[in-house]
Amino acid sequence: KHHDITVFNLSGMTPIDFYLYRDYIKARNPELILLFLSEFDLAKEPSLTAAKIAPSQGLDFLQKFPVYWQISRLAHTELALKEMASGELFPEYRYSFIFKGLVEKFMKKNESLKIRSLYDSLHPDSEKLKKEASGTLNEMNEASLKYQVYFLRAFLEYCKVNSLKVVIVEGQYNPLVRNELTAQLSVLTHIEIDKLVKAFDNVVYVPTSQALPLLESDFDDSVHVKPDVAQRYVPELLDKISSVVAEKYNPR
Repeated sequence: KHHDITVFNLSGMTPIDFYLYRDYIKARNPELILLFLSEFDLAKEPSLTAAKIAPSQGLDFLQKFPVYWQISRLAHTELALKEMASGELFPEYRYSFIFKGLVEKFMKKNESLKIRSLYDSLHPDSEKLKKEASGTLNEMNEASLKYQVYFLRAFLEYCKVNSLKVVIVEGQYNPLVRNELTAQLSVLTHIEIDKLVKAFDNVVYVPTSQALPLLESDFDDSVHVKPDVAQRYVPELLDKISSVVAEKYNPR
């Protein structure tokens, strides 16, 4: 419906990606930057797998290399870090995946998935869903939260320096995959986000308590809501965001 909107999509973007693509995001000249975050994002084990194709970081890469190194060891992605470093030195290596993709397309090795069949196989009310989400749940921990928050803070600092307004909406995911660990990490995540909101006057936070809560039946899988639910959820959320933003920046 909105032909004036263009989308840049990096599936599963994390705070590391926010930071790596910061100049790209700024170039879009956004009125607001909307981040949908919960413990499912901020306590998830950080990965450099997608970071290796991010824009060149120049000297900033060297400055943050010790942090990237710690992350690579935590997530066992040392190879991705080496590829990231190689891409900084040799741009042609960074984009070699394009050539590989074209070759695989020519050889028909990457036929498109049948999306409808994926939806048909979803069982949001079954034990299968919990098993499918177990990989992500097993990668959620307090150590990961520290690194994710580190890059979120760095991104928010960048936004403040460049006069960019940010709205953080508390993310929601299927209640069926929540457990005692996610509950503990949720508390820690709220504490960290509260610190960030207090530290940056360009950031507004919208907790789930102020938005439309999502139920088990609203999800197609662990994290994706059903289309009809999105049609109800998004307008209410946008109204709420407009309200809190107006209250913060245009108080009566």
